[in-house]
Amino acid sequence: MKTSILKSVLFLFAIVLFSPACEITVDDDNPISSSMDLNEMETFGWVYSEIQFNGSGFDTNCSNVSVVLSSGGTSQEIEVQTCTENSIVAWIPDTMEPGMYDVTLNVGGNSFTSIGGNDLQVEVKIRPVILTMSPTAVAPGGTVNLTGKYILNETNTPQYDPQVWLMATGYTNTVSDITVNAEGTEATVVISDNIAPGEYTFKLSCVEWSNELVITIL
Repeated sequence: MKTSILKSVLFLFAIVLFSPACEITVDDDNPISSSMDLNEMETFGWVYSEIQFNGSGFDTNCSNVSVVLSSGGTSQEIEVQTCTENSIVAWIPDTMEPGMYDVTLNVGGNSFTSIGGNDLQVEVKIRPVILTMSPTAVAPGGTVNLTGKYILNETNTPQYDPQVWLMATGYTNTVSDITVNAEGTEATVVISDNIAPGEYTFKLSCVEWSNELVITIL
């Protein structure tokens, strides 16, 4: 009887001794980051331009990141362009109306709506936007046609009338002959006839600067 009990005890001890330890694992596809932090966001951004978020421990896979702008009961998710451990850059499209928006930043299952107790908000400001330019290569004195948005001087101050600038290293030329439709969505530009051949940065100015394109003078 004593021998049987002893054998049973030894058998159980052997099971405990040689059995693999139990492990609890976390699914790597859904990590929970306790070190992720958002510490800075730009509080205004131009339409058709970037807005940046800075912090630490961010997910570097942009498919796990989203930025949502909300105002007046409607929301719009905007395109996320780049993602690093310390910064996320999103794009404010030309379809955004000017105004103040609440911001929600979603990063790898974490949602940020405030920094230090202050709600995330961004003011979207308008500026001239060039959407298309044709042709992109033209001789001096030639004509360029533009489509876009906000190519207007809403201040009625002459110094803010639309102008076209051609810029290259060590060179800047203001093209004064520009005609814009009443909606500020189409423009015709006559390129100055004294511009040397080469590649130039092409941009508009009204009250603010537009985005930049590249034009070749033949």
